[in-house]
Amino acid sequence: MVDPRWLKSKVAQHETVDDDRPCAKCSYNLRGLKRSARCPECGTYIDPNLHTDDPSAHTHRGAKAPKRPEYIHLSIPQLKRVAIATNLMYVGALFMMSGLAFNWGMLALARLGNESIDAIHFAWVFTLVCTPGATLWFLGCLCLTFPTTKLHAPDVRLNRIIHHDLAPPGFAQLAQFGSILQLALPTSMALAAASAFMGGFTGGNANHLIVASSVLGVIACIAAAPVMLTLRNLSMWANDDNAFYSSITCAVGLPLGGAWIAYTPALQSELSAGQGLIGMLWAMLIFAFAFFIPWIWIRGLASIANVCRWAPRNQQSFLDRQERFIQRAKEQARKTDEIRQAHGGYEP
Repeated sequence: MVDPRWLKSKVAQHETVDDDRPCAKCSYNLRGLKRSARCPECGTYIDPNLHTDDPSAHTHRGAKAPKRPEYIHLSIPQLKRVAIATNLMYVGALFMMSGLAFNWGMLALARLGNESIDAIHFAWVFTLVCTPGATLWFLGCLCLTFPTTKLHAPDVRLNRIIHHDLAPPGFAQLAQFGSILQLALPTSMALAAASAFMGGFTGGNANHLIVASSVLGVIACIAAAPVMLTLRNLSMWANDDNAFYSSITCAVGLPLGGAWIAYTPALQSELSAGQGLIGMLWAMLIFAFAFFIPWIWIRGLASIANVCRWAPRNQQSFLDRQERFIQRAKEQARKTDEIRQAHGGYEP
């Protein structure tokens, strides 16, 4: 008998299937999926003991859980492409968040009077950490929103057309345009590094680089909104409510958090200006607001990346099972014809 207190715990709700386990109804490989989720093919609960008839059990943060479409079929090439995209975006986001957090920590030390920290330290962090992370993020966005010709090819074995369900018609072009504009993010980081180098080595005026970096950072944050909504649809396919709401939060919060990118190079270039402690605390407050929004989404992106890792194997297992059913039906039809011919055209 399963302890009901354990079934209500967060550990039980977020535990994943770690071994090859077939669905009880359609034999779909459930490895890598959450035990509280449904089978992606037939919609059967993976573990019915985690679900009750209590309506409060199907709510999330005081709101009704999103209704997942009954069937969203993604081809194996598309699943592999989405898995690569989510992993690139996840690693790139971690690089950017860690680099900017380290930068702001050094900025706080410099404001408090540590004279050993100068603009060169910030330039190296931007060059070695933030800019490569932003580049990985840009490549992941392109990989997610731009499908290849193989993604819409008909599946001969199942005799159906595999369609692209991550974005509705018309919105897909907007998401692709937003992913192209993500190129502004690594450019903004590179300009921030150039402004820090210029201020550290030559002592020249880098205000034009600061303004350009700030503008490009805000553009990248605004253009990220349709990409986040595409990830919202992907989280619906993965049946992950946390990632669903995190993606919506970031679709709204990233444009508002454009000051995170815009304010960073401006403050770091003014280290020699000697602003007071109040100005530093105000800047840290803005950064904390903008830092928290992407962080809650990164947690959701990690769970999506985990599901996408096993999705090609799950889909391949499902297709192999369908092919075995077809072969079994053909074999049964052949045996039936042989028996019918042996009895003069009549079944025994």
